[in-house]
Amino acid sequence: MNQSIIESSKNINPNILLSVNLDEQSASQIEPLADGLFAATYLNKSNNQQTDDLENINLHELAEVILSRVKRRVKDRPINIINGIDDSIQFKGEAKRINAIFNALTENSLQHGFKRNDSGIIKIEATLSQNKLSITFFDTGRGLKKEQLLKIVEESNRSKGDSQFGLGSVFSNIKQMNGAICFKNNKAEQGLRVDFDIKVIPN
Repeated sequence: MNQSIIESSKNINPNILLSVNLDEQSASQIEPLADGLFAATYLNKSNNQQTDDLENINLHELAEVILSRVKRRVKDRPINIINGIDDSIQFKGEAKRINAIFNALTENSLQHGFKRNDSGIIKIEATLSQNKLSITFFDTGRGLKKEQLLKIVEESNRSKGDSQFGLGSVFSNIKQMNGAICFKNNKAEQGLRVDFDIKVIPN
């Protein structure tokens, strides 16, 4: 299991944790953790990132394109869309894959996190440390029950986003970028937090 993701979870007081590490070869497994946490991991080796697909990326600008479309969709709803990514985060990476991940997560949040008249926040943040890009996607919607989080493990085995939560493409793209992903359902803040790490080339 990705140790940095497990360590970061200690600071947000989650009641449910689902971690999916996609950079080593192993079988799917579900295991209990301390303090009432549950971790569901899916490990699968992938070292086939193609350098021909890498582009110069300003992550704030890339996210803004996605979030601007979301803002237009929810302009009549009390949902605040926040791009919390610093403009200095620039690197070489796979823009199409990152775009697909942002699209799937925002769509999942709108469909499953908020009912029509719900108010709340959708926010994306990121940090870059050497060749590891860490992204946090957070909403203050209705979150997911433990059973729903564990259902996501089944989706990690699928290559397409045609499953219940539409997250198949998220797992597929993160695996192709040798990454790891973690879902945290924070009961205290009434929302779902998704942290994922991917390999990039710093500028």
